[in-house]
Amino acid sequence: HMLEINSREWITLALFGEELPESRWGHSIVATKNKVIIFGGMNMKHYCASAVFELSFDDKKIKEYL
Repeated sequence: HMLEINSREWITLALFGEELPESRWGHSIVATKNKVIIFGGMNMKHYCASAVFELSFDDKKIKEYL
């Protein structure tokens, strides 16, 4: 989900990519105007690998960088 700041509404995104990141908390995120970078964190199963994910809002695709 993504929070649309102007309308204060949560939007469900349809994302595409070869590898979608697992749900997590304790991660780091950097946001720009049209991209979000996600790194690290953990979930109920394990510590999430140190892969870096890039979400592009322009084409709604996720790329993984190892």
